[in-house]
Amino acid sequence: MRDFGEDFAQLYGDAWEELRKLRTSCTEVDNECTPILAFGQWRTARLITAGLNPSEDEFRDKHQLDPNGQKLPLKGRRQRFLHWPKEGSLNSELQREAFRRAEGYFTIGNAYNEWFGAYSDFLSAMGWTFVEGQACHTDYISPFATAKGISKCCRSTISALNVRGFSYWVRMIELCPRAEIIFGHGRGWRQINDFFGVALTDLRTPFDEKGGPTRHLSTATIRLPHTNRSFLVYWWHPNRDGMPLCFLSPNEKRVLGEIIKEDIAAKRSRS
Repeated sequence: MRDFGEDFAQLYGDAWEELRKLRTSCTEVDNECTPILAFGQWRTARLITAGLNPSEDEFRDKHQLDPNGQKLPLKGRRQRFLHWPKEGSLNSELQREAFRRAEGYFTIGNAYNEWFGAYSDFLSAMGWTFVEGQACHTDYISPFATAKGISKCCRSTISALNVRGFSYWVRMIELCPRAEIIFGHGRGWRQINDFFGVALTDLRTPFDEKGGPTRHLSTATIRLPHTNRSFLVYWWHPNRDGMPLCFLSPNEKRVLGEIIKEDIAAKRSRS
């Protein structure tokens, strides 16, 4: 059986070295951040949610500012992930701690619930939760936090993060042994099209006109490049400041979960 801990350590080490290089040329990468490949119990998750990149609030306290008005690093029990060490080196102890914080993100007790709570009604309709380990979260643009929302960063920063960010995301998904469904939001559907060579098809919802007439929900089936595992992908297109499921009320999020749940059942019955 494959040692998922060893594979995770290798991927984390690769991302660490990538971040070391980025720190020398990309000033908008938060200088406290370390790689975040997954949030939560990725080894048991059946569904993987996918956002843009980690928030700086995973490393900094939005309520505590220095004299220059900059957010201060989270510390002590409130610290969610490793902070970049002064010497910049990664040892086995830090790797183990990174693994513990990633897998225990929703159970250790300091998750960023102001953001992840936006998924709660949707996931409850699906019958899965982050806390119980049937779902975990990932980021497809980059596993590195920027000092401000990525949509507010300059083009050169976004381009630098895009160079290998999607490949880290795919490699992380390959490591999730039980996952079979991806639910993403934002512009990543274009990368799904390009990387996997598939065309997403639209799924109608009762709230397609909210936020202006545009594509809201689409779906495709993909195969991962190394394991050849099949995944059902569902993508929510609207995106506002990186928040998941924007425009939707709690009840509409539950309706969306039911729509996807029914579509999954229909596709499985035909296969």
